[in-house]
Amino acid sequence: IHASAVLLPDGRIFTAGGSDDAGNPLATTEFLDTVSGAVTQGPDLATARSSAASTVGFDGASALVLGAGGHGANGALASTEILNPTTNSLIAGPDLSMARVGAFAIRFAADKALICSGEDVTGAAAANGEIFRAATRDFQTATLATARMDAACALISTGYPTILGGHDGNGVVVAGGEVYMPAYASSYPLAGMPATGRYDAAAVTLADGRVLLAGGDNGTSAVASTEVLDIFGSAGSVPGGNLNVGREQLQVNVLEDNTVLVTGGINANGDPVDLLETVDAG
Repeated sequence: IHASAVLLPDGRIFTAGGSDDAGNPLATTEFLDTVSGAVTQGPDLATARSSAASTVGFDGASALVLGAGGHGANGALASTEILNPTTNSLIAGPDLSMARVGAFAIRFAADKALICSGEDVTGAAAANGEIFRAATRDFQTATLATARMDAACALISTGYPTILGGHDGNGVVVAGGEVYMPAYASSYPLAGMPATGRYDAAAVTLADGRVLLAGGDNGTSAVASTEVLDIFGSAGSVPGGNLNVGREQLQVNVLEDNTVLVTGGINANGDPVDLLETVDAG
């Protein structure tokens, strides 16, 4: 559980780390061939870790996978590791400026990714983000408006990463979101988007550039509501179709007809949800 997984350019899925039933972080990795269904063992991580951030797609044709931070045997990690999918090998990457667990990584340019949200070594919500620059293999600070953890993230049509909801680490749900604007190295707060404060939700960008935000926890219980966000348009936030089951820690993916497939997560009782359902985003 709490492993990192990314879809590689060649169609394989790379899964790394996670934790076992006793909560111990793992160093193992696997490749899943999505055509044959075959699973092969990958190279071991240098540091066992769970709840790490990961993203793929740097350096043009030579795609790289970045795995950042996470929870190690002795607490939060600042280290990163980089996979070369062509050679199936791992090398050490640059350290984050701060250790963080449960962060989110989202690529917004050919050679850049934003690492945001998560918790620091004290368990507090991370206040700022970091930009991974593949060309120079380093990080630079990204100034964000609000400290938050367990937020949802999506890349909107302008190419800007959008951070939605989350909580402050002390049980207070963060209302609203923000858009990180790389050209200004700062973020733009989104008042009233999302309309419902929630954490452990899932966000996905639709074909027309709007963002669907689904499920999550409102601080009291798992919720079934969804919202469709027109970030820089006139519509703002409008309700989407409700899920059949309120769930948090879910996954969402856009299908070819622009409906959204909802999978996984846990319900209000903390039980895993095995129901697959679709949401019409309108």
